[in-house]
Amino acid sequence: KAAVAPGKKGFIKVAYDTNGRPGIIDKSIAIQTDGNPEWISLYIKGMVMSQRLKGADLTQIGNILFNKGTLPFKNVALGTSVSQSLEFQNTGTRAIKIVKVESAADIDVKYPKFSAQPQEIFQITVYFKPDSKRKPGAFKEAIRLITDDPQTPAKRITLTGVLTSSTAKSK
Repeated sequence: KAAVAPGKKGFIKVAYDTNGRPGIIDKSIAIQTDGNPEWISLYIKGMVMSQRLKGADLTQIGNILFNKGTLPFKNVALGTSVSQSLEFQNTGTRAIKIVKVESAADIDVKYPKFSAQPQEIFQITVYFKPDSKRKPGAFKEAIRLITDDPQTPAKRITLTGVLTSSTAKSK
């Protein structure tokens, strides 16, 4: 708003609200002057970093940080259904997508079908309904998340616990 004399410098203050907007910033601002040129463009480019994922069992696999690498299901009764969620954060500098999930037939994984932008935090939910082919006792089952992460495409998450007969209660 203040005039800038020829050959002198001026100041323009620009603010960008980063709240809830992690990821890449690539914005332009058009400034109209009474000089030549009449229009000037300023550019803001950078990366908004969200808070880092927290947890006692953080597991980094390539550019993905999981809040836990093992899902402890404790006691699971055969024929019942249990679920657990875990969070992951893209710690890389480019978007990463889960391409497919490889798991046993009685394990289902729900995940975002879109790309996780840099620094974004998302949730994966694992549903486990042990089928009749499983025997009571301790179990350790792997889930493979296949991603387009150039550093480490395959991510492994482990389910652990104890299968009990269908008459026992699950926790």
